[in-house]
Amino acid sequence: MIAIDAARLTRRLSELARFGALPGGGVTRSCWGPAYEEARKWLLGEIRAAGLTGWVDGAGNVFGGTGIDSFSADRPAIVTGSHIDTVPEGGTLDGALGVIAGLECLQTIVENKATPRRPLAVAAWSDEEGRYGSLFGSRAFCSGIDPAVIAMALDGATNLAAADDGALVVGMPGGSVTFTPPVAWQQIDGERRPVAVTYAIDKGAMRYGFRVGAHDRSKPLVIDPAMTWNTISKQH
Repeated sequence: MIAIDAARLTRRLSELARFGALPGGGVTRSCWGPAYEEARKWLLGEIRAAGLTGWVDGAGNVFGGTGIDSFSADRPAIVTGSHIDTVPEGGTLDGALGVIAGLECLQTIVENKATPRRPLAVAAWSDEEGRYGSLFGSRAFCSGIDPAVIAMALDGATNLAAADDGALVVGMPGGSVTFTPPVAWQQIDGERRPVAVTYAIDKGAMRYGFRVGAHDRSKPLVIDPAMTWNTISKQH
């Protein structure tokens, strides 16, 4: 079994926290501001030093990937990550941990010469916190995607079931993991408008997606499922 380098992960988090650091703690790193641009340049350097292919797309999203040359419609990439911009006086881990943890995982895979079944990428979405437009980078990346085509596979799952309250219960060898009922909304004219949504379960393929009710397809749609607890027992 391969393992990440926790010291390297911690070192990168500390280095990223310097960009926009505040005297009393915390960080202000607004998207496309000077501190953000310095952090983005630093991140691209770390991505390439990790042995990954690094690039920036037209929306300013930063990516690092491995196996990208084999990317195709029949072999889509698996993407992880988060964002490196912050709210004013934000925390040092919000967003940053998702990006740096993803980078660490991909570097560990490359270093161990593992052969993933699909191309892998880590992303740092631009302006996720909304200095200019909330979820700017991720919305640009996902523009035009029909929610009905979203399907997430659950490796190792033995069963999928919908609870009476709409939650998703995932059976695992050692217990179960429960995802709360999904919540969906659109931000229209300054208002958050709820959209009906339920899990769509494919037990045969051990995948789940979403059934979404009527909504404005010209506006961004946010779907927010959450894993709230697990009952997986510890086995020795």
